[in-house]
Amino acid sequence: MGRGTDGRHKKPPFIGDVLPAVHGISFEVDDDQYERLKETKKRHGLAWMRMMLYAQEQVDSERGDRSVDSVVK
Repeated sequence: MGRGTDGRHKKPPFIGDVLPAVHGISFEVDDDQYERLKETKKRHGLAWMRMMLYAQEQVDSERGDRSVDSVVK
């Protein structure tokens, strides 16, 4: 920790004060779907989370007021 404006060492923050909540997402796909997802992830150099966030952005930008069923086939 660095020093505060008064020259004394700052106290480290509590972990709950600096780390956001973390949520896990789990879903099942068959082997073929998993291999296709894994290859896409590898080809674009993405982590699983980033790939999911890109997909979410794509669905939101295409969806407008349409239902998810009309976008995800």
